[in-house]
Amino acid sequence: HGHAVYESLQKASAQQPPLSLVSQAAFLYLIGTMLPEYRYSKIWAARGWDILQWKTPLLTVERLLPGSLAAQLPMIELYCLTFTVRKANRFLLAPPVIEGIVKLVEQLSPFLQPDGSLCRFGEEPHRLLLTSMYGPIQDIRYLFSMAAVLLKNPAFAAIGKTFSEPLFWWFGEDGRKEFAELPSATPKPLSALFPDKAFAMMRTGWDEMSSYCIFSTGIRRDAKKGLPAVRAQVVGDGELRGMG
Repeated sequence: HGHAVYESLQKASAQQPPLSLVSQAAFLYLIGTMLPEYRYSKIWAARGWDILQWKTPLLTVERLLPGSLAAQLPMIELYCLTFTVRKANRFLLAPPVIEGIVKLVEQLSPFLQPDGSLCRFGEEPHRLLLTSMYGPIQDIRYLFSMAAVLLKNPAFAAIGKTFSEPLFWWFGEDGRKEFAELPSATPKPLSALFPDKAFAMMRTGWDEMSSYCIFSTGIRRDAKKGLPAVRAQVVGDGELRGMG
């Protein structure tokens, strides 16, 4: 598998979907790092990490940010898994890598509903690795908790709120203590406007009983005259009040 993925990345182009490139690069880095006795391991790990930290033309952080929410979830998880292995091997993360992943996680937060699920716009999320044994994913706040530990980010910890069971199995007791020792912080913003993505979001807070509203505008595909389409989802007191 390592040889096949390495050859695939050698022939890859920047036109491939970012999720495909991140998945292959993460696999190559992880297998190269965890099988150090194999003679090609260093080559695989170096190639995978160069792609993940945007040192090749294949991938840039600018290509990751405009992607769909469904694709961003597994990309964030794969980066966090990779960061965990680097941390265990006492490798530091370069500031540009930290800044890029912080942006990727931050832009997910406006679409997070009070119960931890994503708003129901767009394609269904992919299955994730750490939660796959627990059935279809609903609450994705564990990604914020995971990023909080690895990036030492108190705001992400405030959004994630808890150190869930999958994280305990992955990080162990040391990770739980690191999460608990992060200073308190208030996540921002409570409202956001994305003119380039035609989204507007408002919320009263980050607890499960807060209210949340998101609007999306676009052009109806079936409209002959390019009429605008408006979609909205409203959550009040922690319960879905309406969408359409």
